[in-house]
Amino acid sequence: MTTPMLRRALIIALEVGLALALLTCVFFQAVVVPTALADEALVDPVVARAQGALTIIGILSIACFEAVLIATGMLLRHTWNDSIFSQRPFIWVDVTIGACLLAAGLSVAAALTDIVAPSIEASAIPDGREMSTGSALLIVGMSGTAVCIAGALVVAVMRDLLKRAVTFRQELDEVI
Repeated sequence: MTTPMLRRALIIALEVGLALALLTCVFFQAVVVPTALADEALVDPVVARAQGALTIIGILSIACFEAVLIATGMLLRHTWNDSIFSQRPFIWVDVTIGACLLAAGLSVAAALTDIVAPSIEASAIPDGREMSTGSALLIVGMSGTAVCIAGALVVAVMRDLLKRAVTFRQELDEVI
């Protein structure tokens, strides 16, 4: 295989992978998140009192990931068309940064869900379960926030590098 053919085959394989990941995300949004939280709400009163909020947060968080997948696919398209070093891909990089920041906000909301959810009677809580579930929500939510902010920072740095590469490419085109 020649290098251009190998490059195109790689891009097609990546696009197929992105499409499969997108379909998986839709399945998780429609089936897994609502079902899992409904099942957990039957046995955990902490989840039961915040089930609606947690379901919305879960679905929106997956939507943020879907936005990143779509933006990555569009950036692959720019690579396919040899237009990655132009001004057009910047919108998709900005979409990725925005989705990461929105996901960070949703992670904070998930962490605070236990705090702002309506309180329940202590007698309804089996063997100290509220403490473990509330702590888990806080730990997972704050960890998710840190990961999302780190992802946004990495993409912001890559955006700056792309901006410099575009500038160098334009200067080089002027020289040639």
